[in-house]
Amino acid sequence: MKYAYPLGCAMLALLAQAAWAQNAAPAPASQPVNVLGCPKPGVEAGCIVLTDKGVTYNITAAKPKPDFGKLGIQLKGMTDPGRVSICMQGTPVKDITWSYTRQDCSH
Repeated sequence: MKYAYPLGCAMLALLAQAAWAQNAAPAPASQPVNVLGCPKPGVEAGCIVLTDKGVTYNITAAKPKPDFGKLGIQLKGMTDPGRVSICMQGTPVKDITWSYTRQDCSH
């Protein structure tokens, strides 16, 4: 009898995990992005965001990092909806390639 309680707890934990797995939504699929805009610092230190057509993207993964407040960039990459980020803003983007444009971002 001394083992009945721990085994009961383990069984409840397994049942709860199985129920959660059945109700969990699948992770959204990664989507290609092709955006233009001015890179800006995010609300959290070290984060970089870019907004195009009303959508904000977290482009912190860009290597090398674009300069702020000078020229705009054209960026291609893939959304990374499953990534947890400390930036707390924008859709995370991975596999980033970018180049400067002639867009003035000094304002």
